Amino acid sequence: MMDEDSRNDRKRSLELLWRAKDSNDPSAIAEFEPDWTAVEVAVSNTFHAGGFARLNIDPPDGGWLIVLAMDAAPGYCRLTLSTNDADRKFRFLEWANGTPDLEPVVLLDHPWKSQTICYEFDAALSAFRRVFDNPDLIFEDVSEFKSPWLP
Repeated sequence: MMDEDSRNDRKRSLELLWRAKDSNDPSAIAEFEPDWTAVEVAVSNTFHAGGFARLNIDPPDGGWLIVLAMDAAPGYCRLTLSTNDADRKFRFLEWANGTPDLEPVVLLDHPWKSQTICYEFDAALSAFRRVFDNPDLIFEDVSEFKSPWLP
C-alpha cells in the first residue's frame, strides 16, 4: 500500500469523478487528489446503485494509462481503460474476466459480451486500488483487461 508521502512524490496526479444513480444531487462529484476512502466510497456506491466512476490520471500524456472507467447497473459493471499505447488496438481495453459464451448483458441500453461484465465488487474495487496505488501501470500490470480488437 502506498503511504501519503509516496503519493505526494509521484509526478502524475489523480482526479475522481463519479455519480451513483440513487443520489439526490443531479451533478457528478469531482475530487482532485482523492484519498483512498473517497475512491472506495465512489466505487461502492456506483457498483451497488448503478452510475459511473472515473479515475483520471493527469497529465494524460505523462504515461501509458489515462483513465480507469466503471459504468454500472446495480450489482454489475463494465470496467475499461483508456491508454496512450503506441498501437491503436491497445488504446481502449475492457475488463474480460467474466463468464464467456453467455447471452449478451444489457448495460446502459447496450448489449455487451458477458465476458466483459464484472459481477464481483471486490474485482472492481481491486482495479481501482491498483490504479490509485500506481497510476503509472503498464499493459503487463493489467492482464485482466483485453483489447476488443484482438481474440
